[in-house]
Amino acid sequence: MVYLMFLIFLGIFLYLGVRKILHRSFLKIKADYDALQEQYNRLSSENTKLERENSVLNKGAEETIALYDITREICKSIQMDKVWNNFFERINKYI
Repeated sequence: MVYLMFLIFLGIFLYLGVRKILHRSFLKIKADYDALQEQYNRLSSENTKLERENSVLNKGAEETIALYDITREICKSIQMDKVWNNFFERINKYI
């Protein structure tokens, strides 16, 4: 009978110990999950901001390329001496 009481006591003690360990593990996992969720939300917000900025930069690059193509086509039909002289005159104004 004493052995049976000892085994029951030992079983209860082990159950409570394992339960306490599992509860601590669960709390740690939940805290880690919450921290990762917060980091994900911050990075997602930053990614959205960078995508918008990238879109603006791409639009500017497309406009610059279009302007270059237009200028290149115009320069084909005019005299290059006049273009260079005009270019240097305008550069000299700013320098």
